[in-house]
Amino acid sequence: MLAKGSLITSNVLAKLKRQEVYKMETRSEKKTLIKTTKTIKEFSKDVYVKLVGSLWIIYHEAKLLQPQHIEKMLALVNVIMEELRTKDTFLDLEGNRINLERYKQHDFGIYTHVLNVALLSAIIGLQLSYNENKLKNLILGALLHDLGKLQVPKEILNKPGILTEEERDVIKQHPLLGEEMLKDARLISSVLATIKEHHERWNGRGYPFGLKGQEIYQDAQIVAVADVYEALTADRPYRKGLPPY
Repeated sequence: MLAKGSLITSNVLAKLKRQEVYKMETRSEKKTLIKTTKTIKEFSKDVYVKLVGSLWIIYHEAKLLQPQHIEKMLALVNVIMEELRTKDTFLDLEGNRINLERYKQHDFGIYTHVLNVALLSAIIGLQLSYNENKLKNLILGALLHDLGKLQVPKEILNKPGILTEEERDVIKQHPLLGEEMLKDARLISSVLATIKEHHERWNGRGYPFGLKGQEIYQDAQIVAVADVYEALTADRPYRKGLPPY
């Protein structure tokens, strides 16, 4: 945001505070920035690539996911939890975006999007002091939240322009399509609620049920926030992604 050597004036500080981009600490006497020594671990690129590949394989092994597929998904949940064991993990979502040709049999963007939403949801859950079991269910719901999009035609998912009303109606079915694909997976109700309700909105204008406020399951609220943030900051065929702040 600032060129190297720029003066950090009162106006600059005020702007940073308004935008809530950075927390800045100063010494009271000299007003110089304190150099932080906290170690921040970047999420492993190798782990990220393997997670995306595993997601693709699981999603494509069966049209109806069985308990054994959920076991494989839970293994991915454990990998994510281990990688995020410290709250000081940095997610370079832009740097982690990969473009592997073998995933393009459907919309490859689904898998990076799903993983990014799961990682962001996990970090939110950690900040909310979720215990290990709750965190696992949150991440599992996030990893499965867009499963129903596999039933949506690629020409709609990848359309570069504005969707028609009919195409939007098709897209709006994906939470329920995802639930249908999981009917034999023996998932607990809270995970299914996350999948079904991640497009509900606080004001009642979401879908598919038009739930409002606290009627929406909390994990679904978390995934909804992570989902929108990830979508806004990602490049789309019709626009560039917005900057994270």
